[in-house]
Amino acid sequence: MDRPWVRNAVDAATRDALCEALEVAVADPSITVVDLHGHGPAFCSGGDLAEFGTARDPAEAHRVRVHRSPAALLQRCGPKVTAHLHGACVGAGIELAAFAGRVLAAPDTVIRLPETEMGLIPGAGGTASLPPRIGRERTASTRPSTPLRHFLGSSARRSPPSGESNRHTTVPDRHGLRASGVVR
Repeated sequence: MDRPWVRNAVDAATRDALCEALEVAVADPSITVVDLHGHGPAFCSGGDLAEFGTARDPAEAHRVRVHRSPAALLQRCGPKVTAHLHGACVGAGIELAAFAGRVLAAPDTVIRLPETEMGLIPGAGGTASLPPRIGRERTASTRPSTPLRHFLGSSARRSPPSGESNRHTTVPDRHGLRASGVVR
């Protein structure tokens, strides 16, 4: 993502560009590694607020979001994807990153899912991507300014429970990045 002036907020053009790139990754078996970065001071500050409420037809806007979904494509090519988090990782930023097979988080990463504090359902796949990554209880307790360690710091396990896939996550320690293993 390359919109540092808005902390990589996801607008329609960014969504479409992500979809285009991820469609190639899904369709081409020779692509085995996909790195997802956010340029500038933040990985992704979520949906672009400048576009909220601007659709003339809400039903059409919903249809576009469902059919042009980076989350759905990330879910299909997740094992190939490494999300490199730093700075703000808010709303759609964490929802999308959680679909990646591997998440690397710099020590300055701050994860927020503000929709839940307002009683809203996350719109970029958070209800599907976060529970397998951090567990139902942690997903339900997300609130603004929740530190990264709340989500990932104590959830490392040696093996996943029956029926869950291995999802590797790297969490920060005081020396930088370190692997913590399989988390749910």
